[in-house]
Amino acid sequence: MTFQWHEGITTAAGGLVYSSVRPGGLSSVYLASLDANSRPSEWKRLDLHLGNMLNPNPNWSGDSNQIVYVARNEDTGQTGGQVVHLHNLSSGEDREVYHALGRVFCAWATQQPNLFCTDTAEKTDIFSIAADSREIARLHTFPAPRHLWIRSPSLDNRGLYIYDVLGDGEREVLLWEIATARETVLEQSAPGAYVFVSQDGRWLVRRAKPNIEVRPTSGGAWKSLAALRLSEATGHVNGNWLLYQ
Repeated sequence: MTFQWHEGITTAAGGLVYSSVRPGGLSSVYLASLDANSRPSEWKRLDLHLGNMLNPNPNWSGDSNQIVYVARNEDTGQTGGQVVHLHNLSSGEDREVYHALGRVFCAWATQQPNLFCTDTAEKTDIFSIAADSREIARLHTFPAPRHLWIRSPSLDNRGLYIYDVLGDGEREVLLWEIATARETVLEQSAPGAYVFVSQDGRWLVRRAKPNIEVRPTSGGAWKSLAALRLSEATGHVNGNWLLYQ
């Protein structure tokens, strides 16, 4: 399975009309530092190699000095999947570290210079990438495509928190153990209810219209935290604080 995003038609006169990604992509990534009161300074756009029709899914390294993101640009001849990039915020260096066959999601290991990724094409691979050497270690292969999205590793790097996108808009939040490939379903969300895991693995947060709700990963009742005014608000939890739109 590959992802093609061009669509073309021919006119009666024999001309070809097609749509493609606008230069620079549909997504942009901005960076702001926080002051002593945790208020963001001026947002500055990062010069990344995007060209995406999809979210580049930037993800911080443990030392906050690099981000990993994915890019695709068929307008420049790149076809058949996506490319994983590492962008160093101190030096501005931007490196390609992996060419994926299909749709790829990556997250930084906890306090280690490694990435954990999934690559879904005709099959789905889970693997790690050494950020410095680009050495790849295959962790598991599913013989059929599974739409898996790595959100974050566990704090001990022994497991991965993964979204498994099912049919009809449903998805499961999994804890996937690296050593055994065992899966534990933490929550299954209905269409329109988006669930994600806090960075420390303690909390599940659910966007269930019109509220954002939270409960411990170990189980228990959902508790409402805030009412939403936007239909597509998303959030991020580090264990003590919830950031949401």
